[in-house]
Amino acid sequence: MQILLRSPNFSLTTITVKPFLIEIAMSSLKTHSQTLYGIDYLQWIETIMEKLQSQDYANVDWENLIEEIADIGRSERRVSRVI
Repeated sequence: MQILLRSPNFSLTTITVKPFLIEIAMSSLKTHSQTLYGIDYLQWIETIMEKLQSQDYANVDWENLIEEIADIGRSERRVSRVI
């Protein structure tokens, strides 16, 4: 699975994540990341970017990240219908 990420400086990075790694990571989500997502969204984004860039996949908040990517896709589809 390939994921396209935008870093804080707006450069784009594509990473390849093996499906089994996503399953393993999702089963070991950290409470800190889930709490951070609900408390400080911008800090959560920075934390997730750092973890992905350092390939610390086991500590990525996959559940919320996948939901955010899905939301971006839905938003892009809505915008493209309007244009």
